[in-house]
Amino acid sequence: DTLSAIFSMFSQVNRDHHRQGGLGIGLALSKSLIELHGGRITASSAGKDKGSRFAIHLPTHCKVLPPPIATRGTPAASSTIRKHQILVVDDNVDAADALTALLELEGHEVRTVYSGEEAVDIFSHYSPDVILLDLGLPAMSGIDVARQIRETPSTKNVTVIAITGWGQPQDRARTAQAGFDFHFTKPGDVVLLNEAIGSAFAAA
Repeated sequence: DTLSAIFSMFSQVNRDHHRQGGLGIGLALSKSLIELHGGRITASSAGKDKGSRFAIHLPTHCKVLPPPIATRGTPAASSTIRKHQILVVDDNVDAADALTALLELEGHEVRTVYSGEEAVDIFSHYSPDVILLDLGLPAMSGIDVARQIRETPSTKNVTVIAITGWGQPQDRARTAQAGFDFHFTKPGDVVLLNEAIGSAFAAA
């Protein structure tokens, strides 16, 4: 009963079982990559506890695909979407790399680091306008990273977005106090996340 939604960004089944696992990015990333090659991916299941079958269909010959025809309700073409320099910070390497790949598919320039210390150090040679920042980092937390960014004149206008498993009211209060612009609980809403990323230029 969830087959129609599993290829959506951040979609998860039985979310409680994934608290220590993925973000619901893998299938969306797979679908995007397969479609870039002119193929498609489908999923089927005989029912609960009977497993799932995923089929990938790829063309046998290389060909140049025509641009997609816009349909009613289709989001704005990617060529009209403003591109950003984005820094992804998450100690979950798989989740960070998958999110990075999806953002790059959107045309953004993305750098990825896996600790708070690396996030602070990268500002010496990279100037992102958006940071997607996990809170539960080892040693230097996402809260500490955001505070340091806000205290540095050259980086205080960066749009800082929390992407975290912590979503209690006290967690949101902490991020607001630390200077985060947005707080998304995993799995987040991809539409709202894109709107948050897009707001960076309005603030610039």
